[in-house]
Amino acid sequence: MKLLSFFLISIFIFYACNSKQSDSEKNNDSLLVEQTKVPPAEKSYLIKEKSAGNVNIGEVLTEFPYFKYEIKDSTINEEGNQYQRQCAFVSEDGEIQLFLWLNDSNMVDEIKIFSGKFKTPQEIGVGSSLTNLLASNDEIKIYYTYETDRFYAQTNNLIGLQFNISSAGYKGNKEQLTESDNVVLKPSEFKKEAKIESIRIY
Repeated sequence: MKLLSFFLISIFIFYACNSKQSDSEKNNDSLLVEQTKVPPAEKSYLIKEKSAGNVNIGEVLTEFPYFKYEIKDSTINEEGNQYQRQCAFVSEDGEIQLFLWLNDSNMVDEIKIFSGKFKTPQEIGVGSSLTNLLASNDEIKIYYTYETDRFYAQTNNLIGLQFNISSAGYKGNKEQLTESDNVVLKPSEFKKEAKIESIRIY
């Protein structure tokens, strides 16, 4: 279910970024909170378990002093059924930083990080190499899932995080990775320059 939700997120993001709404549609379907200036020292970009900066899984989404965010209604198609769900795009200086899934109570269910500003305590973030991720963690597991067509790594340091690895960094043929929903891979199967392209927190 989580893998399917992640796949739907990716499709929705590309659709939302390439589609235009009329002014009336924006007024009816979204809430736009304008960005305000905040001293850099007060900004938080730390990735922890269940959180990215001040955005926390399981907490109600509140206004960000240095971000602007837009909340939208999204129609989800899952196993032949349709239902409405809210999501939020979080941006700073005109660039998308985070994508959030929200529940009916406006609480954050899931976070996807696109910005390299957000870092773990080990200084790992979007744009970091898989080599650096491996060096900063005692234990790491790498998987490929054909259901959402992605490579991702999980560590023992941060539970509930998936570091999504660019498919261009894989040395082999991913079309052959069909023996299970999550195929376990070795670090040696990736190029040294393989990069983290996004981070999922759930």
